[in-house]
Amino acid sequence: MKSENKYIKIFFLIILMLVSKNFANVDMFGYFESEGDYMMFENDDYYFGYNKFRLDLLGIPGDKVEVGADIVYKNFNGKTTWNLMNFIPEKHWPINPHSSTILDRMSYLPIKMSDTLFLDNVYLKLDFDKFRVLLGRQQISTGVGYAWNPTDIFNKKDIMDPTYEQTGIDAITMEIPIGLSGNFTGILQLKDNWENTTKYLKYKQNIGQFDISLSFGQRMREFNYFNYLMGDFREKNFIQEMVGGNIVGEFLGLGVWSELGIYSNNYMDGINSLNLYYFDEDKYYNEYVVGIDYTFKNSLYIMGEYFHTDVGIEIDELAFDHYLNYFQSNVRGLNQNYLFTNVMYPLTDSFTIGAFNIANLDDQSVVFNPQIKYLLNNNVEINFIGSIFYGESDTEFGTQDYNFRLRLKAYF
Repeated sequence: MKSENKYIKIFFLIILMLVSKNFANVDMFGYFESEGDYMMFENDDYYFGYNKFRLDLLGIPGDKVEVGADIVYKNFNGKTTWNLMNFIPEKHWPINPHSSTILDRMSYLPIKMSDTLFLDNVYLKLDFDKFRVLLGRQQISTGVGYAWNPTDIFNKKDIMDPTYEQTGIDAITMEIPIGLSGNFTGILQLKDNWENTTKYLKYKQNIGQFDISLSFGQRMREFNYFNYLMGDFREKNFIQEMVGGNIVGEFLGLGVWSELGIYSNNYMDGINSLNLYYFDEDKYYNEYVVGIDYTFKNSLYIMGEYFHTDVGIEIDELAFDHYLNYFQSNVRGLNQNYLFTNVMYPLTDSFTIGAFNIANLDDQSVVFNPQIKYLLNNNVEINFIGSIFYGESDTEFGTQDYNFRLRLKAYF
C-alpha cells in the first residue's frame, strides 16, 4: 500500500508540473479506459478487470526536434491472482520431485496482477537533412501481419486482442530515406554487452501498389523450463538470428499481405537437452503469415489470416515446458497451424457489429468472439466482446468455457 501511495503522489506531482505556466508549450492528451471481464471456467465464475489512465505529452521545441512521453497508471480489481495450472491439461502437470509418490503433481503456480505506474514511452526525435534519429522508449512495429508478426523480434502480441497498443521499447532508431520510395531502418536495443544487444535492419521499398521489405535481426532469447530434479523454475538464454521479409498491397481490389521469418541459433549452451522446441543449432525454422481482406460496397469487411510456425509442437509431444513458454509469450503458437478470421459491419455511424475467430487447425479447437462497438460520441467508445470456446478439454482453446468483456474508453 505504501508503494502504491508513493506512485500516486509522483503521478500527480508530474501532472501539476506539466499544467503550470512553465509547460505552456506542451500538448497534453490521452484517455481513460475501464474494462470488466466475466469468465465461466470449470463450473466456476470469475470477475476481473482494470482501470487505466494514460496521459500523452508532446513538446516540439524546434522545427526538427520532438520530445514525447506517455504516463500510464493501471489498477486491477476483482480476481487478481490466478493459478496458471488451471489452464494447462492435468496430464502435463510436472511431478513434484519432493513427494514420496510419483502421483503427486504440482498443481499450483500463481500469477498475480499488480497495480502499475510507468512511463510507456519517453523519447527524443531529431530530424536531420538526410536521416532521422529516435532515442528512448518508443513504439516499434516491424511486420504487416494482423494477429501474428513473424519478423517482430521486439513485441509480444496478445492473439485475443492483437490490435491493442504495445508497450514502448528502449531503443535507438535511425531512419534513412533512399530515393523517392525507399527507406532504411536500423534499430539497437542496448543490453549489458554488444553480443546480447538486439540488432535490427530493414529496407522497405514501394513498387506500384505494393510495399516490399527485407529485414535482418539478432537477439538474445530466453526460455523457461521446470527442473524436474530440483523442483524449481530456471531459464536458458541463447543468441538467435532472423532473416525475413514481407509484402503488403492491393491485388484485384483485395488487400493482401504476407510475412516470413527464417530463424537460426548461433549457440545453444545446452538448450537442446531440454527438448523445448525445434531449436537445434544446425537447423533453420520458419514462421509465416498469409492474409487477405476485402470491403464490400455496403461496408461489410471480411478478413482472413493463416499462420504457420515450425516452433509449434505436435499434439502428442506437448509437455509442461511448452505451455510455460507459450503463456509467457516466448513463442507465438502452442501448435503449428492457425487461422484468424474477422467480419465487421457498421449498422449505423455509431453501431458496428462483427465477430473474430481463432482456430487451432492442429488440435481442432476454436474460440468464437462476437463483438459490438458503440460510439457514444467522437471521444467515447464502448466495446463488448464475448468469447465462446470449443474443443476437447486438453486442447488450446478447449480448456475454457465462456468469457464476456466490456470495455469503455474516453479520450481527451
